[in-house]
Amino acid sequence: MSWNRRGFTALEVLATLLVLASAFIAAIAIVIYGSKLAGRAQAEATAWCTAASVAVDQAPMDALNWTTDGVGGAEGYLNGYYVRRTIVDPGPAAGGSGIQDRRVMVNVFEVQGGREVARLVRYEVSR
Repeated sequence: MSWNRRGFTALEVLATLLVLASAFIAAIAIVIYGSKLAGRAQAEATAWCTAASVAVDQAPMDALNWTTDGVGGAEGYLNGYYVRRTIVDPGPAAGGSGIQDRRVMVNVFEVQGGREVARLVRYEVSR
């Protein structure tokens, strides 16, 4: 007896659907993971740019009425982060050259959780 076979059995259809569903779920998981990584990268880039701008320019702190320490250090909220700017001024350099150096350190923290996202140290030299 010969069978003239046309079409697929139910078992073949179920196996194909299982393989396709697994591939679809894996693709969705990869997209979700990629968007989480992209969000984290964007947040870290924002934190680094915030740290760099605060280290160089004190104007954002003055405009936002941050808590200041009177010597250029301040802390407050900027770009969705809590930012702390500290200045360490060791005074004149040895040898009486009239050159002064100071270190500006900026720490950027997440508002929720308080995790440090970025830290930038900038050295300034002046006469």
